[in-house]
Amino acid sequence: MQASAFSELDRLYTQILSVYSNSEVLVHTLGVVLVLEGVSNFKAPGEHARSPATIAAITGLGETTIHIVLQALQSVTEIRNDPVFDNADDDEPNGTTIWLVVLSHRSFHDFLIDKARSGPYFVDTARFGGRVFCRILELATISIKELKGCRR
Repeated sequence: MQASAFSELDRLYTQILSVYSNSEVLVHTLGVVLVLEGVSNFKAPGEHARSPATIAAITGLGETTIHIVLQALQSVTEIRNDPVFDNADDDEPNGTTIWLVVLSHRSFHDFLIDKARSGPYFVDTARFGGRVFCRILELATISIKELKGCRR
């Protein structure tokens, strides 16, 4: 019985994902989103680690492309505007907000990381983790070089 429940859900997720014609761009974007779920301290200047701008910087796809992908995924992802707190112990927001991309359903996450279920939409988080880490280091190096250039 559980297998048939998954197959119905898998068909639904596959149908949702098939709306976007470039599956490589789709999987690359989702791979970064999944990896960033566990990363909270990297961010592009002025952005949160899971913001569309940060995802665009890491993927190198550009913000317009990321927004188009996220629009195609709007039934399984969400772009939230959350309040910022000055520290983890503070219950009061500091008046600013951050944009972040989240998967709307845990079952969608589970679908993406199971190759047997997701097929061409499979996200190998270990492989993407390495890619994301390398890209973050590259972006950090570029930022450091730009900062050094400002001091001269």
